[in-house]
Amino acid sequence: MVGAPERPLGYCLNGAYALVYLSNIWASHHVGYFEGQSIAYPFLHTWSLSLEMQFYCVIFLIALLLPRLRDRRFLLYIMLAASFACSAYAFHIGNQAAYYSILARLWEFSLGTVIWVLPGLPQSRLFSTLTYAVSILALLLCAVFYDLANACPSLMALVPCVATMLIIMQPQAVSRRLVEPLSPVGVISYSLYLWHWPAIVLAAYLLPFPADSLTMALVLGGATAVSVLSYAGVERPLLAFENRATPDAARRGVIILIALCAMVAMALAGVSAVSRVH
Repeated sequence: MVGAPERPLGYCLNGAYALVYLSNIWASHHVGYFEGQSIAYPFLHTWSLSLEMQFYCVIFLIALLLPRLRDRRFLLYIMLAASFACSAYAFHIGNQAAYYSILARLWEFSLGTVIWVLPGLPQSRLFSTLTYAVSILALLLCAVFYDLANACPSLMALVPCVATMLIIMQPQAVSRRLVEPLSPVGVISYSLYLWHWPAIVLAAYLLPFPADSLTMALVLGGATAVSVLSYAGVERPLLAFENRATPDAARRGVIILIALCAMVAMALAGVSAVSRVH
């Protein structure tokens, strides 16, 4: 476990890396996601957001090269295959740090991009309904039966990823009604993603006893309530501003946000460095 004096330094560095979308790199050198000490870091969950932003950077670079490419599909398939091979090799040698690696995860994001270039699936009612239902069932079975041995890097990660891909490719399936009741969760999913882990870490820190299932359910319920307020009070107003802002105003807003994130990240990194010296 991480000692108490080291935790504030970890908070600062983890926060600094999270603000510049490198949280996964920090985590790969400091803490395993499924280790007990992971509960000590309130920003650890931002590793996946960092991976997402790194993927967007890769796609941006590819977009710059597209005018010079004759076969765009070939590049996407090569990127997917190379990343999957990297993940398989990490699984073979037992490299658990690859859980956070963009190299081992790029193929998962690439599946979503490949949908763009693949031909559409047959849209018969029977085929789409069965495909959608089987994919939902596969995700449920993965949620129930997968354990830590199946965590990425693992060849078994292919099952939930392909199932999700098939769901996205069948938007008109009648069986989609199975998951429509969950759509409100999707609306607040980003806010819920940001708040759920800090709530869990805070509860573990403040509670004088180990949290049982009921307590954790109450904590997550509180995080959901905060997420709804965050969505209504922060996310929606910002999205509304983005939709009505002029291009110049939008660019200025992006520049200001980037500058603020960089300044706060440097301040947190400075606090950590000074604290280590003293």
